[in-house]
Parts: sequence; C-alpha cells; structure tokens
Amino acid sequence: MTTDDKAIAANIEEIRKSRRIPQKALYDKLDISRATYAALIKGERHLISPYLELIAEELGVSMEVLLFGHKLYTQESEHELNDAVEHYRTNMDSLETQLADAQKELKNQTDKCEILSARVKDLETIISFLNSKLAEQSQKEE
Repeated sequence: MTTDDKAIAANIEEIRKSRRIPQKALYDKLDISRATYAALIKGERHLISPYLELIAEELGVSMEVLLFGHKLYTQESEHELNDAVEHYRTNMDSLETQLADAQKELKNQTDKCEILSARVKDLETIISFLNSKLAEQSQKEE
C-alpha cells in the first residue's frame, strides 16, 4: 500500500467515525466481507476507484474530500456552504450599494460645507468692511 492509500484509508476511517457510520454499512455497500474491508483499511489491499466511489457515496462526501481529506464536510454542508457564499455575495452587493450611497451623501455634504465655508468668508469680509466703515464713521464724529 502506498502512502496515498494509507492517507485515503485514514480519511475514510476519520470521516466514517465522525459521521458515526458503522463499518458494516460500508462493507455491505461495497458488497465485500468484513475481512476484506479490514484489509483495505489496514493497507493489505489497494483501494480501487469503484470502491472509493461507493465509499464516498455512503459517507456523503465528494471524491476530493475522500482522497485529500482537507475538508471534511457532507453534501448537505456543501449546500449550506454554497448558500452561505450566495448570502455573502448578496450582502456584499447590498453593502457596496450602501457604501456608494454613503459616499455620494458625503460628497453632497462636503460640497454644502464648502459652500457654507465660502459664505462664512464672504460674511467675514462684509463684517470686516462694515467694521472699518464704522471705525471711519467714529473717527469722523470725533
């Protein structure tokens, strides 16, 4: 048995145990004896593709998960994951729209602030002019 076969056998057992699937369910599905199943898992026999496909089906995982074991999830959780990804994308679209709206509103408010700032400067100029006229008037009256 190769290192890959051992890793696959370990994945099978890990998934089987985590899913609480009895060994009997697998060797019945494969239509093999308990001894043959044990030999497969111990590495005394090679895991061949038809067996792997049936095992993956019985465990409810993809062949990729069975072979590589990097993600242990069921077909149901794959659907849940896909739903979560779709929900995330929908939320991201909504958030991007909200962000664009907020940026537009910020731009509008910034423009208003700039206009008000210009008006304040105009008023300061007018006040300064009026103060200078008042000072001139006061000097003339003295």
